[in-house]
Amino acid sequence: MDLVQDTCEKALRFRRLFREGTSMRAWVLTIMRHHFFDTRRKRTDAMAGGRCVLEEFSEWAYSAARADQICFAKEALRLAVERLPEEQADVFWPTLGGATREECAVLSGVPKGTVGTRLHRARSFMRRACAA
Repeated sequence: MDLVQDTCEKALRFRRLFREGTSMRAWVLTIMRHHFFDTRRKRTDAMAGGRCVLEEFSEWAYSAARADQICFAKEALRLAVERLPEEQADVFWPTLGGATREECAVLSGVPKGTVGTRLHRARSFMRRACAA
């Protein structure tokens, strides 16, 4: 599976473990690092056991439990995104796609500082919405 997608899913599933006042970025990167090493270890174990790694991942990817987890994560994100105010969504989505703050400022027609404020508020809103 995709490392980023699995990391987002785990972050949403274990969002109650995130401690306010700590770095969200560091927390998510720790989840990603642990997942990466767990996956590598599983791959090594699977090779040693004679079982194909792709078989193992495909069984898990098509399992009912996996489908339920994906549906839950998608629904949580969909609900949070629907409630995101429009002026914040206008800067949140482009930056999520890789646009810089300067590019968002040009697209939105607002100063770069305003983009930064809206982006901060959008991220805070999404964090609170997903933690609820």
